[in-house]
Amino acid sequence: MFPSINLLDNWSNFVESPLSVLDDQLKNARENGPFSTSDMFGLHDQISAAVNAMDQEKLHSIPLINSFESFDGIKNGSLVRFRCMIQDMFDPEFYLGFYETRDVEDTEKKDFNFGLYKNSFETESDQTINHESPDNVLLDRMSYLAITVPGENKWVNDMDRENSTSNHSVSQSNASSSMTETDPKKNVEQDAYLDKCFPLKRHPFDKVCMIKVYKNQTDLEDETRLRLNDTIQVVGVIDFTSTTTTTTTSTSRKVDSEEDDGKEVFSLPAFICPQIHAFNITKMKHLNPFLSNASCEPSLDSAFYVKMRRELHAILTQCLFGDSMAADYIICCLISRVYSRKDILTLGSFPLGISNFPKEVTPDQLALLIKSLYQLIAGLVTTSVYFPLSLEHLNAKSVIPKKDYTANKLITGELQLPRGCVVVMDETAMKAGQLNPQGVANLTSVGELIRWQQVKYDFEFHSLDIETDLSLLVFSEGKSLLPLTYRLPLKVRVLLSLCSF
Repeated sequence: MFPSINLLDNWSNFVESPLSVLDDQLKNARENGPFSTSDMFGLHDQISAAVNAMDQEKLHSIPLINSFESFDGIKNGSLVRFRCMIQDMFDPEFYLGFYETRDVEDTEKKDFNFGLYKNSFETESDQTINHESPDNVLLDRMSYLAITVPGENKWVNDMDRENSTSNHSVSQSNASSSMTETDPKKNVEQDAYLDKCFPLKRHPFDKVCMIKVYKNQTDLEDETRLRLNDTIQVVGVIDFTSTTTTTTTSTSRKVDSEEDDGKEVFSLPAFICPQIHAFNITKMKHLNPFLSNASCEPSLDSAFYVKMRRELHAILTQCLFGDSMAADYIICCLISRVYSRKDILTLGSFPLGISNFPKEVTPDQLALLIKSLYQLIAGLVTTSVYFPLSLEHLNAKSVIPKKDYTANKLITGELQLPRGCVVVMDETAMKAGQLNPQGVANLTSVGELIRWQQVKYDFEFHSLDIETDLSLLVFSEGKSLLPLTYRLPLKVRVLLSLCSF
């Protein structure tokens, strides 16, 4: 059995070099090996529990890489946080969680090492790994490609940067030098690959990482399993040393010295896509920086909620030409969540269509009004997307994710979004013209999303229905082309001057 882990006692050292602190804690345990698979699971459980037990002050002092414009400010091997969405997932890969080493000259002299949270084996220059040792513990870990949460609104990211208390030195990895050595053609290829990871237009603070997830005793519980599009916060060790990510089937592979018979997953440089070896993963209930994830309710009295709802209702009523019922419906749409699925019913979904805008409003004014309404909504919710249903947009490319078996990569689509995201669809952007086959397929996918709250991911030989939970708001001039359950024609009571929009 392992001794009690006290990783948080020397906090500054733990943040700077967590694996060194862990190795010091396990020095005696390593000498008293060997250990079983169950022991290794228990060790990870203990480490995960220690990290999970840290107070909010310690948690917020860990660098949140979402608040960095690049990885240059992150030290290799340090402890980091990453708030992200799972964009792709790969087959398990094998690694040695515990292994025996022997002296090159004196083969009877042996030692033990831990392989947890590492990409490569660590041995002294006069040591070699005994791959045939019965004391070696072979384990497997999962790999997930995670990206900055799509649709995350600017005020959320601004709040992260404002609240960031970390002040770390420039990365000690080779990231900066690698970046200068990359030729322009390679940069274009990397940018094109990154675009396939992000469903929406990339922003300067958007990042992609490969998350290495280690098994524990509770992995069989359904609620602990990670799925596509889950929004999570990862606390773990960042690693810039690996330039490629592979799913390895070899159990005796020696890094940089033996032939790798693994299947390549993708080959982005580590300064673009580092790996994070996860100590602890938390599924996020929400992204609101003003609320705790332990509870979705702030410590405010009910009078505050009444006042804020009244103010929001008044603003929306004014924007909707005095129609107070439409304002009520939009508020209901914004807070709607799927709470149960029964056969073909999706309980809690509230896709809403708003139509019948005043004839006095010109097309340009209407487009400006809808975009202004979207900006208002984006200032209220943590994640949102403006989705114009124009011919150019629908005909351009697929909005659903598609599996590329050659690259072993799930190419994202605009409908790969996190749960709770508000999608504002602008049907007034559609003009006279013809949809091509791609446009028809995209419009069908949008209709299925509205009707069933699910998106059919294209896996070439078959499709896979992935459940979603999105708040869907559609603006149209007349009757919508989409299968909306709830339609509300505006009753214009006040014709506003649109010069302020």
